[in-house]
Amino acid sequence: MQGELTDTRTADSALAQGELTDTRTADPVLTQAGITNTRITDHILQISDSRGNACTLITGKDRALLFDAMTGEEDLRSYVGKITDLPLTIVASHGHYDHTGGLWQFEDADLYMNSAELEIYEENCRLIPEVMRNTGGTLPEKLLLGEYEVHFQDISEGKIFPLGGITAEAVELPGHTPGSMGLLIREERIILVGDAVSPQMCLFFPESLPMETYLLTLSKVRDLPADRILGGHFTRCFPMESVDLFFKCAGIVGKKRGIAYRFLPLPRYHGTFYLYDVRSKLIGETICIIVPDGEGSCLT
Repeated sequence: MQGELTDTRTADSALAQGELTDTRTADPVLTQAGITNTRITDHILQISDSRGNACTLITGKDRALLFDAMTGEEDLRSYVGKITDLPLTIVASHGHYDHTGGLWQFEDADLYMNSAELEIYEENCRLIPEVMRNTGGTLPEKLLLGEYEVHFQDISEGKIFPLGGITAEAVELPGHTPGSMGLLIREERIILVGDAVSPQMCLFFPESLPMETYLLTLSKVRDLPADRILGGHFTRCFPMESVDLFFKCAGIVGKKRGIAYRFLPLPRYHGTFYLYDVRSKLIGETICIIVPDGEGSCLT
């Protein structure tokens, strides 16, 4: 998530990155330009690109599931093929380009996305060339020209994906977008959340829902049978206790001074940035929230 803070404080100081690392390390055999990986558990591998986007590969005995597909700049399909040759299911957490751009490489896979995200996805496909012009980078011609066709199956609360020895269960997590989905991995007590729950929470997009919806999602996540949260822009899990910090962060909206924020990939998107903690001792990340301009009602 890249943006611009219009304040005397710099973006670097306000969005400082943590230095915590996983005890498990990346697999040095799986090297490919622009892509790295972090082993979360024996079944879960977090795959990241050079822009700070991530997707998650869950591998069972019978099938594999890919949660999100990053921007599509890298050859994600061949990378996943190096890891597993099992039949592949793909679930998109939501329709934003940094989570769905790579879906064009998987036209023949079983693709799932909540139907509330379809218009957002289609609009984001049209926005990808503009994003590349604003941030630098190149995309495959097939993606830029839209010379591909993907078909989604709808996904909603409770959908179970049996993978063989491990399952993924769909959980609706609205707020960041209306149809944001997570995947609960009960066997590992991990919830994959995409951008629905994040230390740097973004609620300023036109499709984002009101703060009250996000707070309900936080409560829902906290009550799930999970101990850890894995987000769409991080290479490690956060403890469930971090949700309490996200609640507190939401609570400062309207109570502290916000900072004007502009989303650099698409500058017409902007909002107000509220900083709760420059670097949390619990998770080693900046905790902040960005809300629509003018949203300043005090929350309890």
